Amino acid sequence: MDGLDYGPVIITGGRYKNRARLYDNDEYSEKHNAEHAVVYIGHFFTASNWVLIPFENLAPINSQFLLGRHNELSSIIFLDKENGKNISQNKRITYLEELLLLDSLLYERMYEAMFTHKTDSIRVFLSHATADIDFVKSLAVDLKHYGFDVWLDEWSIFAGESIPSKVADGVSRSDFLIVVLSEAEVESKWVESEWQSKYWDETRREEIMVIPIVKEKCAIPQLLKPKKHINFSAGYSEPLELLRECLVGLSKGKKSHQSDA
Repeated sequence: MDGLDYGPVIITGGRYKNRARLYDNDEYSEKHNAEHAVVYIGHFFTASNWVLIPFENLAPINSQFLLGRHNELSSIIFLDKENGKNISQNKRITYLEELLLLDSLLYERMYEAMFTHKTDSIRVFLSHATADIDFVKSLAVDLKHYGFDVWLDEWSIFAGESIPSKVADGVSRSDFLIVVLSEAEVESKWVESEWQSKYWDETRREEIMVIPIVKEKCAIPQLLKPKKHINFSAGYSEPLELLRECLVGLSKGKKSHQSDA
């Protein structure tokens, strides 16, 4: 399927909706007169079963989904109930296999995000309020998975280092600053100073550097009102893809402008 890589996927429809699975290969189904994906319930070498899923019911996986599904499965397995009903032994085994898959995917993505750096990548600074750190961590991990070089305070500032100095350096070195708009962000003067410093660089250079994204309904700062926002308040997967396309597109435009200068 074009645009979908082999590996972890979200099932978006049908019997297995909102499950994490591993997309292995393709198979033609005469019954449905269409190609289906062969999807494993757990890891390729330990999964007890696989199923055929129509391609239209598959989507790329992201960290926000992984965390949410992990919490949901942990609760079901711990309580031994789903929707108020006891779960069967077979379903429990299936859920345990999926939970193990989620554990490994989360660990792999977090390790990659924190400890791998690509010096030739688009540099992105995430400006956010402390209260939004769970959302921002998911976003940072997903952007790193896409190949961007992400600056996040928790990953980039070590004990004993000057916080204002490190933040200022991170902002100045970034190609783009993403400001996460929320009720907490609106109240944070620290976050405001971060994105405003990049905003004035943007105005001086006449190129887009500050990208606002809306985590939840809130008052939009006056300087950012004219800018088009990416809205994460009603979902995550589609806005994440829009953000990726935006960063790639703006970066190409910036390089083209620099080569013409």
